[in-house]
Amino acid sequence: MHQATNGKKILTRLFLFLVLLASCYVAHAQAVGENDIGPAQRFRQEEKDWSLYPFTIQINPYLGFIPLRLVDLTDKKSKYDLLGLKGISTDFSLLYVKRAIWQYFDCYPRVGVTISYGRPANQGHILSGLLYIEPNYSHLAGWEFLTRLGIGAAYVKVPGNYPIKKKEEEDEEQDQDILEVDPFREEPSLALAWGLLWKWRLTPNWHLHAGLNFDYLPYLHEQGTDETNKDLLISTASLGVSYTINPSIYDYSRPQGPRKTRIDVAWLSGFRKPDSTLVKDDNAYYYVGGLYGQWSCQIVNNYAFTLATEWVKDLAAKKELEEKLKNDNLKVGFLLGHEFLWGKLIFRQQLGAYMLNDTAIMPPWGFFYTRLGLDYRLTNFLLLGVSLKTILLPSTQAFKKDKFARIELIDFKISYSF
Repeated sequence: MHQATNGKKILTRLFLFLVLLASCYVAHAQAVGENDIGPAQRFRQEEKDWSLYPFTIQINPYLGFIPLRLVDLTDKKSKYDLLGLKGISTDFSLLYVKRAIWQYFDCYPRVGVTISYGRPANQGHILSGLLYIEPNYSHLAGWEFLTRLGIGAAYVKVPGNYPIKKKEEEDEEQDQDILEVDPFREEPSLALAWGLLWKWRLTPNWHLHAGLNFDYLPYLHEQGTDETNKDLLISTASLGVSYTINPSIYDYSRPQGPRKTRIDVAWLSGFRKPDSTLVKDDNAYYYVGGLYGQWSCQIVNNYAFTLATEWVKDLAAKKELEEKLKNDNLKVGFLLGHEFLWGKLIFRQQLGAYMLNDTAIMPPWGFFYTRLGLDYRLTNFLLLGVSLKTILLPSTQAFKKDKFARIELIDFKISYSF
């Protein structure tokens, strides 16, 4: 009886020991799982919480210039000048480290607000506020090359300083010097911004920034009859520092797929008015259309290099050339650029040069043009697209009016890809 009781105690103790051992093993496995993949899983589940996204404060002092042509009130002649500018900007931004965005765009978007104050050399001021988006492709790398696009509003006060004019008083012996000042622009304005930035990662929290920024403040009122163009194009260079309050260690990986090449053959179609400096009192729209061919080579998952050519018949140019010796309205151009491959969407930036052109655009001014395009892939072989074509320095007449670029037309295309 005593031996039987001892045997039961031994079996009971052995069973309890095995249960306790199994419990410890399960608990240890759960702890290991939480340490290895648990935080990442929780981050993916809770990534909608804005507090998990890195919040950054950035300060950038900058220097730059504004190209202006001001009218001298003494002799009514215009004078071209580069007006110096200095100022400071502050950014507040969130980096959206989201798995879904990374899988589709291969980048994390940084969305932020920039508040900037600039002081021109003639004692005016420009105060602006911009909402911007900035794709980040490797936010944990030692350095990054970034681009930024912004839109917002500004208050502009840019006076024009002119030479001293002597005013005759009743007493001819006393001459009073008066500085003529004309309010070149003093008003609220739409503000568009584009920038190129370099970022160095000093620590997980601290970053050093350098950038080239271009701001466009259009004059939305009627320009008037004088030669002064009141659109403002501001070019600045900045060097600053940023601090990230809650840096993220998450960086979803996506393996590099096989590199691909693509050839697109497309038909372009659009309409435009003739140049008002060449054709007077003609507000009709004329058809512009032709063939477009492009070769695209994928460099990384969402980025490709492009080489293209276009052969276009421009009926508006035919109208412009009615009084000229040359009557050929065929335009042949070659383009070099790049594109972002975002699933069914393709965003393209290109710089083109004319090899064959009419005399409406006179080289070297107006020899180059740009295209910004957006394509939508209907199938693997069929694409629909739209593009904005901008002429750079379109003509000597326009150059005198400081119109360094003008929008020529918006055209549409249907492409077959193979």
